[in-house]
Amino acid sequence: MVVLPGFVGRGENGDTTLLGRGGSDLTALFLAHRLSARCVLVKDVDGLYTSDPACSGVRASRFAHVSYETAARVGGSVVQLKAVLFAESNRLRFSIMSIGSGKATEVGPFSDRLDDTETYPEPLRVALLGCGTVGGGVYERLAAMPSLFTVIGVGTRTGEGPRAIGVPTNLITSDLEALVERPCDVVVELIGGTKRAASLIESSLRLGRHVVTANVGLIAADGDALETLAAESGASLRYNAAVGAVLPALETIKRAKLAGPFKGFSGVLSGACNFVLDRLAAGANMSTAVRGAQDLGYAEAHPQVNFSGIDSAQKVMLLARAAFGASPTLDSISRKGIEGLNTQKLKQAEQRGEAVRLVARCYRSEKGIEASVEPVALPQLPT
Repeated sequence: MVVLPGFVGRGENGDTTLLGRGGSDLTALFLAHRLSARCVLVKDVDGLYTSDPACSGVRASRFAHVSYETAARVGGSVVQLKAVLFAESNRLRFSIMSIGSGKATEVGPFSDRLDDTETYPEPLRVALLGCGTVGGGVYERLAAMPSLFTVIGVGTRTGEGPRAIGVPTNLITSDLEALVERPCDVVVELIGGTKRAASLIESSLRLGRHVVTANVGLIAADGDALETLAAESGASLRYNAAVGAVLPALETIKRAKLAGPFKGFSGVLSGACNFVLDRLAAGANMSTAVRGAQDLGYAEAHPQVNFSGIDSAQKVMLLARAAFGASPTLDSISRKGIEGLNTQKLKQAEQRGEAVRLVARCYRSEKGIEASVEPVALPQLPT
């Protein structure tokens, strides 16, 4: 087995630099040719398809075998054209697959053949509760993948958000309780708050609906009870997006536990605070910085929960539950937000090559599980 590093190096200042892109497939095929070895290109899809399986409105079919000519035509961003041309000129056969899929597309001097063993499940029926900044983005992604998802309804208080992004009128409803009772597979809760959200999630789980939510406040307060209800109902409750958005924070904690007992963790858990702190250090006042965060979708309409540190503390509770099987109470977490920070001190920190960030820490001690949230000056990463 030959293992090569990526296309990176060191620049004149010692910084990591990208030397170029578009050469990894060709490098793999070149080595396979010179070593008379089999070449497998590992991608994030399990082969070449007749069209993009994630975005096309028409059901895509996977090739079992494909010719060089077709691979060059439909490969797109999956396999590099110059790699396909090199393979063709040297009559090399190679495979395209993803890790753990068990499926692959063989590229070579073949006639095109689709995988006739493929079976396609029906699209998941999704009830979407909430269509604000986050909910609207979720709707657009679901609607872009009709072969995978069917949105059966969008619950909203006023209907303004759904109409603004083109949700069909027949899908918009203000009766969220009735929406979760419609036949569906998954309920996505993005209305925020706790009381009504809790009621809707409980109803969904009792009906056997799988639930996805980013409601950190609700999960921090009632996560254990909702997990129990989900287990009793045979449904799943997923809330990874409640901590770190697309950053797989909860998954990382769970994987790290496999290596042994967990001692603790620390990190920056509020992107909204990052934005505001940088604006303050650049000379903006708090109201201008907050408004900028809201305009860009980093902060909600009522962002007090972010800047007071409550949001980060609630995220600590979820991470602690994953790490230790138990979490500190919200009141027990030592907490100091970014409100009232001295702007001059933020500027001075920047001049020293530091950036102030709202840092969350949690660790196990002789006293139990201890946690804190507070502004800390950290070394700035090179850009």
